[in-house]
Amino acid sequence: MAMKIRSAKEIKTLSSVLCSGVHLNERHVHEFKLGALELERARRARERQSAIRRIKDIDARLAE
Repeated sequence: MAMKIRSAKEIKTLSSVLCSGVHLNERHVHEFKLGALELERARRARERQSAIRRIKDIDARLAE
């Protein structure tokens, strides 16, 4: 039996599966979204702390 060659249109992507409503109300989808938001929040908090530290360093150099 020969394998059928799939085109790009036949390959399911995550967005096509989610938009079709197949996994819309499943718990793991919501948990993944929350996890992604929490990671983004942590990343932004680290960036904020780094920026605050740089500002304090600049202020200290200007005060000298």
